[in-house]
Amino acid sequence: MYSGKLRHTLPSRSSLVYISKLHTDFTVMESSVLWVPGCSTRGSSDILTLCLSTIIICAWSAFHDDIPRTRPENRRLVPYMRESIIWMVVFLLLPETLPSAALEQLREAYIISRNMKGIHRNHPWTFTHSFYATLGGYAFDYELPDSTYRYHFNIRGFLILVEEKPALLPEISEESIVSRSQRNSLTKIVAVVQVLSFCTTCALRRSEKLSLSILEISTIGYAFCAILAYAMWWKKPCITAEPTLVKITSSDTIFDRLCDIPGSVAPETHVRVSFGTAEGDESSTKSANSTDEERPATSSVHSRNVESSAEWGRNFQIVSWSVISVMHGLIHLFAWHVHFPTYIECVIWRVCTVLAILLGSIAVNFIHILTNNGQTSLRTIKVSEIPKAWLYIIVLLVYALVRLIMIAEIARQFLYLPPDAFQVASWSQYLPRFT
Repeated sequence: MYSGKLRHTLPSRSSLVYISKLHTDFTVMESSVLWVPGCSTRGSSDILTLCLSTIIICAWSAFHDDIPRTRPENRRLVPYMRESIIWMVVFLLLPETLPSAALEQLREAYIISRNMKGIHRNHPWTFTHSFYATLGGYAFDYELPDSTYRYHFNIRGFLILVEEKPALLPEISEESIVSRSQRNSLTKIVAVVQVLSFCTTCALRRSEKLSLSILEISTIGYAFCAILAYAMWWKKPCITAEPTLVKITSSDTIFDRLCDIPGSVAPETHVRVSFGTAEGDESSTKSANSTDEERPATSSVHSRNVESSAEWGRNFQIVSWSVISVMHGLIHLFAWHVHFPTYIECVIWRVCTVLAILLGSIAVNFIHILTNNGQTSLRTIKVSEIPKAWLYIIVLLVYALVRLIMIAEIARQFLYLPPDAFQVASWSQYLPRFT
């Protein structure tokens, strides 16, 4: 009787096996780890995608377009695409043009803000308003019996308007400008986080004496230019909507002065230049010029503020653009002792790096000459300036060739990286990035 009850209370052999297995599973769980780090190595595709994604973000920031100088019904897609492709190529060959253009617009915005001090307005004038003005945000329509032409104010024309007729400037709040922006601060923050994350990763690798590829070092150069541009463009809105119209008629005295002073306004155009005032297309330019006979002749006396700011601006541009170009070139010196497939390629890279530092500032300033407020181009250069112009062209072509050689060497060296180039630096896998 007792033995029968005992037989029912004792576990069977199968139950003992199950309990033993369950105990074994619990033992494994008790010895599990709380955190497993990522892979300690990286592949070639990881390096390539990280660098290319960073460069694309930097190139994307280069297209911080101005307000379109054509009305919606007159806008064409092909010219804008062509311009974007051109500036993409310019940025890849001359990345220092991006912070140089941003610095020029920052200077113009500062001049506008300085001239707006003391002018009473219902909505306080902010740096966002000044950037909005440099984008061509203010314009006026000139009506003729058969057609209407729209002219956009650049800094020269805007300063004339503020000096003579500040009451004509429409009231617009900062919130209204920001709400029309197609890129908000969050978009800029995402780009800055990607760039800073990449630079931090490279710094961690250098601190642990791990090899960097030339592609990564060159990407640091693009990141450097992008960070400078974003810092100077932080208050700049990106608006592709209609500009704010200023009510000016042909009977106003300021209208004649704006039309008589070169470069104060820009007509409608399908081609925009980020560095200065856009030139009108041939049809609109001819139509605008044909109205000269209908306007009374007035003296083209420049404003003192305009003259002083223009003269100071030219000197500031030459110095600042040269400094930015040299700083960008100096970044490539970090690849001086990088592993190369052959010694000849090492020499070629070092020579190209030195040439890029020496010729970069000249090339960037030549681009500025060609795009300076739409007033200077190869067609308007005087005969006495032809030798100097050819010298600039030769320097620009040599610099472009140097950059192409450096890009080719970057691609070749990427296929011959040392083993430690594929090791992951400590903590770098925890940095945020978008690839």
